[in-house]
Amino acid sequence: MQEQHAATAFITVQFLKSVRLFSNLSRAEIEQIKPNFFPRKYRRRETIFLKGDPCQTLYIIHTGQVKLSEISESGREQALLILNKGDFFDVVPIIDGGPYPTTATALSNVLLYAIYKQDFLTITSEYPVVANAVLPYLGGIMREMADLVADISFEGMTVRIAKLILRYAEIQGVPTPDGVLVKRTLTHQEIADILGTDREVVTRSLIDLQKQGVIDMKEGKQILIKDVGKLQNK
Repeated sequence: MQEQHAATAFITVQFLKSVRLFSNLSRAEIEQIKPNFFPRKYRRRETIFLKGDPCQTLYIIHTGQVKLSEISESGREQALLILNKGDFFDVVPIIDGGPYPTTATALSNVLLYAIYKQDFLTITSEYPVVANAVLPYLGGIMREMADLVADISFEGMTVRIAKLILRYAEIQGVPTPDGVLVKRTLTHQEIADILGTDREVVTRSLIDLQKQGVIDMKEGKQILIKDVGKLQNK
């Protein structure tokens, strides 16, 4: 892991303004808080922190993706959330003083901006609009996790994979004359970890969707959604 601390040379007002926590701050206010952030780089599959580690830092994703997961005593992993650019984690232990409640892993090479716990708490006390933005964000995270649990509990595998593909399409889908092109940054095993199944089941389900003409598996880990409506109705 490569760590740097010359933050102001890298982080921009524009980026912090795009993060929901700080979107209601003025540019002048963001200039004031900007020196508190420092960059950290992690390679694909590198652990950022483990469940139970003391919480010292809040992270914001600048580039790449991060997975938050639970690992059972038997070693089975269940991914809980996939986070993307502009998402921040993990604010819960900063608020309640506990350890990290999940394990965070880089799904790709990532650039994060970090802020120490006490610096973040100081910002929330000085700028109430930041504190007020925390609760709605946590509500959205809880809703997303509840949806994932419901999918795992009640939906068939094809439906669960279809929903995951559509979620990626919303974030990074590119419209083309043939459909919506989605770059698949997850391996079949990582998809299986998210959906609580085996890699072979994921592979079979993707092949089934391709045979049905709903998607087309492209080179370079890309998926072409040929019929968004059919995928939504799975």
